[in-house]
Amino acid sequence: MRCPKCHSIHVENQLSETKRATITYSVCQNCGYTWEVDHKKKKSNSGWWGLLVLVILFVIVYNSIDHDLNTEFHGKGNSNDLSVSNKYINVSLMESTRSKTVGEGWSKQTAKNGKVFLIVFFEAENKSDKEKAFGSYYIKGYSDNYLVEKSYLLSDIDGYSYTFGNVAPGKKIKFYCAWEVDENYKEFDIYIKDNIWDDAQPAFTITRKDLLTETTTIEK
Repeated sequence: MRCPKCHSIHVENQLSETKRATITYSVCQNCGYTWEVDHKKKKSNSGWWGLLVLVILFVIVYNSIDHDLNTEFHGKGNSNDLSVSNKYINVSLMESTRSKTVGEGWSKQTAKNGKVFLIVFFEAENKSDKEKAFGSYYIKGYSDNYLVEKSYLLSDIDGYSYTFGNVAPGKKIKFYCAWEVDENYKEFDIYIKDNIWDDAQPAFTITRKDLLTETTTIEK
């Protein structure tokens, strides 16, 4: 800051309190001249500009994603060729089963009274030309129209794991999902999403009679 009197730039700020407010004075170290300084600093708009840039980037990325999962092949869970797809991913329902107990030894898990584990096996293929994340995380389930949280079993089953990961172009991932449902459920709807941005879309419906197998215990 330059002194209005001697134009020296060697000044320091001092505070002098009055009854009304705290006023800032600048005192020239060269000539001793004192003058009042407006202590109200102009607010920076850089924060708003940064937020605007983030919003624009989000819109660009969001609009670049295909948000329509093709559910044309909607069907029941008793066939090995059931699949849904869009231009990025193809998901096939390979098998479905239910069991009261899964695993053995330290990994043994038993469903609560009146409940069973509904276990569904999937395979997914990356149809795009870029690596894509997919797996159990992208599957949701509804038992008789009510959302059911997935059960995290400790066992691999028939070579399938509860897993998800990055799949290379043209490659596949196989995984299972398990839900603890009422023994007398009527229908179980499976929804799929192919990215973290979108809502899940309906893909498969499984009824009790559609189950390929029904066992008391599935061993590891």
